[in-house]
Order: sequence, then structure tokens, then C-alpha cells
Amino acid sequence: MNYDAALQAARMSQAELDRPSFTGLEARLAWQPSARPADSTRWLASAMAGLAALVFAVDAWISLNLGSPVVLVLGLPAAILAASAIAIHRPSFGAQLSARGAWWTFLFFGTAWALTPAETLPAAGALVAWGCGAALIAAGRDGLHRGQTQAAFDPVAFRGTLLAAIVLALINAHLLALLGATRVEALGVQGPSVAILVASAGCFATVLGLARLRAWAVLCGALVSAAIIPLVALTLDPPVAPILIGSATVQLVLLGRVLHGFYRGSRSIGQRREVPRLLTAVLIMALLATATIVALSETYAHALTH
Repeated sequence: MNYDAALQAARMSQAELDRPSFTGLEARLAWQPSARPADSTRWLASAMAGLAALVFAVDAWISLNLGSPVVLVLGLPAAILAASAIAIHRPSFGAQLSARGAWWTFLFFGTAWALTPAETLPAAGALVAWGCGAALIAAGRDGLHRGQTQAAFDPVAFRGTLLAAIVLALINAHLLALLGATRVEALGVQGPSVAILVASAGCFATVLGLARLRAWAVLCGALVSAAIIPLVALTLDPPVAPILIGSATVQLVLLGRVLHGFYRGSRSIGQRREVPRLLTAVLIMALLATATIVALSETYAHALTH
């Protein structure tokens, strides 16, 4: 057998391997784990995020025509969701995580919107929730797996806990920024508005630090979460306030667990477990069901009572 025939036979035998480990350099380079969702799911997630962005854009246009004092705060979600629809196509951990964070944020925001009275168009909130929920389900966890993010995010322990804490911090950061901008746009610069925006900046700092696996970010996140709970309770009203308080509380528990692990010096391999897929799927479906049922009941409440 000549050299070319031997090389061809070796390539064919390596092509049959699912994942080359101790094979040649060429075979190892040929096997590249996907750093982003598959094309079909990416485009579906992108389309659903675009739908949610369109809802906010239309609402901003309506508010502008009605002379509402809070047009900017409706334009910001449209821009964030449009950016997330682009980010999901980028093969980087930061882009993939940012897209998920935006979708979780407006899944909760859309559900809260659906809880409002009929004059605020709760059906539009349900549509936002469905767009973001469908985007999360379509994208799944592709692009966030350990093998796909080793260069950027590969903690020796608490990987699932830290990912959940990052997403919660993104939710808090986005919602606080939107609420702070709303208050500034409608009421001007005031002490509570500035405090809300500062808390949002603290959440963004936590996200950046945790994504880079900085120890200070765990303490920073815990302190910011502890400050958010009384701040929100004193300055904000339902339905968004309970979401922020609940998110900050869960994040405080998660980061407290990590701090406790630091104190004990725990590096258990078992602590690398991810958050169960079933748990996230059940949460998404529960929020979508709540948004749909409440939005329909609020929209048709007047007709049903007459």
C-alpha cells in the first residue's frame, strides 16, 4: 500500500469516530463542537425574539402618537431584543448568554405586563412572553455546554449555580435599568431613580465578573442582591416588584451557597451539575400559561361581565 492509499484509509477510519480523542491532528481539527445552536433552531429563536421586539416597537410607536412620557423605555426593550436576535448567531459564550438573559428578562416582563388592566393591552404582554419563551425553548442550551465554553467559562465547581446566578443578575440588571429609565423619563432625576440605576449597574458588574470567574463578583452579587430587596420593596409596585424581589432572593441564596463553598474549600466534581432541563422547561411553560390565561381574562373581562 502506497503512502496516499494509507493516508486515505486512515482518514476513512477516523471519520467513523464520533469524537476523536487520541487520533491525528487533522481528525481533531475536523471535529469541532458547535458553539451555537443549529441553524434551524437559531433562526427560529431569532424570529421569536424579533416578534417580541416588534411588539415593543409597535407599542412605542403608539405611545409616541399618544404623547406618552415613557416612549424611550419601550424603545429600549425593542433594541435589546433585536440585538439578542443577532447575538444568538454569534459563536461566543458572551453572545449566547446575553441572548438568553434578554429572553428570560422579557419572559418575566411580558408575564408581568399580562397581569395589568385591559387598557394597557395585556395581550401584547402575553405575545412578548410567548416570543421570548419560544426563543428559549428553541435555542435550548446549545452554545452553553462545558465543551463549547471551556475557554471562556469552565469553573471547577458550581457551574450550574454560577450560570443561574448570571442569568438572574442579567434579569435584575435589565429590569432595574428599564424601571429606572422609566422613572427618570416620567418624573425626572430623583433619589430613588438614581438608586435603582446604581443597583442595575451593580448587577451588570456582577455579570461581567461572574462570567470571567472573578471571586469578587460573588461577594458583589450577594451584596447587590441584598440591597435590591429593600430598595424594590420601598420604591416599586407590583407586578414587577415581586419578580425583582424573588429573583434577587434566589440569587442571594445561590451566591451564598458559592460563598459557603469558598469557606469550606469545596471542589466537589458533583457540584459541576447543571440546572435540570426539566426545571427550566416547566418554569417557562408555567409563565407562558399564566401570561396567556391572565391576558385573555383581562382583555375580555368587560365582555364576560355583561
